[in-house]
Amino acid sequence: MTIFFHHYLDVFALVTSAEIRKVRQEQPENLATLCYKATERLVKAVDNSCRTATEQQAVLNCVRLLTRIIPYIFEDSEWKDFFWSALPSSNERDESTPLAQSLLNAICVCLKKLELAY
Repeated sequence: MTIFFHHYLDVFALVTSAEIRKVRQEQPENLATLCYKATERLVKAVDNSCRTATEQQAVLNCVRLLTRIIPYIFEDSEWKDFFWSALPSSNERDESTPLAQSLLNAICVCLKKLELAY
């Protein structure tokens, strides 16, 4: 299922701060999975060069969602090392890249592509 936020304010209206904090406290694995999946989707779209309108919308939505939830992750000191953990991998011996590095690399590539487009 793909969720589209048509405007950046949609994510703020649909994903409230109270809901984010509640998930962080009561179901932290779900919040972690949401961050992992949004980052994974962002990286995948960037790796495919964001050629289609669907991929471009996916990137935009991932950035909107991550922009909304990341501040609430950093509110809690128990989550301070979260972004330096590796993305889950199907191969246990695979030394994965930390989530923060994957996210920053994807953002830098997106910004570079925007720079080249203008």
